[in-house]
Amino acid sequence: MLALAATPTAWAQFGDGGGDGPPGVDVGQIGAAVLSTPRYMGADQNRLRALPYFSYRWANGWFIDGLNGVGYAGSPAPGLRLGAHVGVSPDREESDDPALDGMGKVNREAEPGIFAQQRLGVWLGGNLSVRSHLRYGSGEDRHGGQAELGLGWGTRIGERSLMNLGLAANWANQAYMQTYFGVTRAQSASSGYEEYETRGGLRDVRLSLTFIQLFSPTVTGLLTVSQTHWQGEAADSPLVRDTRNTLAIAAVLYRF
Repeated sequence: MLALAATPTAWAQFGDGGGDGPPGVDVGQIGAAVLSTPRYMGADQNRLRALPYFSYRWANGWFIDGLNGVGYAGSPAPGLRLGAHVGVSPDREESDDPALDGMGKVNREAEPGIFAQQRLGVWLGGNLSVRSHLRYGSGEDRHGGQAELGLGWGTRIGERSLMNLGLAANWANQAYMQTYFGVTRAQSASSGYEEYETRGGLRDVRLSLTFIQLFSPTVTGLLTVSQTHWQGEAADSPLVRDTRNTLAIAAVLYRF
């Protein structure tokens, strides 16, 4: 199942908590996606995968989906969307890439989070919005946390075509950074990397471009490309072979 945690990129185009639709109506989506994703955060090679996608949002605000897990979202004021969810953090296996030999396994963990999105109005002919997302619970000690702040701009480029631009920055605490970018003494002995201890701080800056095609009232096509620029101690990690990671996704979704 497609998982947000497995692909560190902006998935706002899919909506928060399942398929978007008229308020007060149950909405579901099912589909499939082809992804070209980095083998791990900071890898210099991508891998190609095909994955299913499912989401369902109930009229009362509860949702379940392959991106954010299980949660609740609502709109307490015009243009404002608030929610909470429990998803999963990204895992990592030594078999994902030869560069990870000796680094051991990072398990997936339950990762509660809260998010907010506020529409700011029309700017340069498109709809501008700001989004924040806080998550906690990743890493071997389950104390890893992230805070993301982003801007989105969307506009129509045809009768049935939409385009979205996104810019986001992600901060992570020391526990998260050490899990995914650090090298402990034991890992150094087994992998050959120098020991590397991290601190919390700015993890990355991400740019994304998404095209959405409405084939019919129930069928939607999506193509998104994003580039993550690793920053600070993440970029300086001996595990990071490329400070710029590119992700591409093509998906077809059916709404029911």
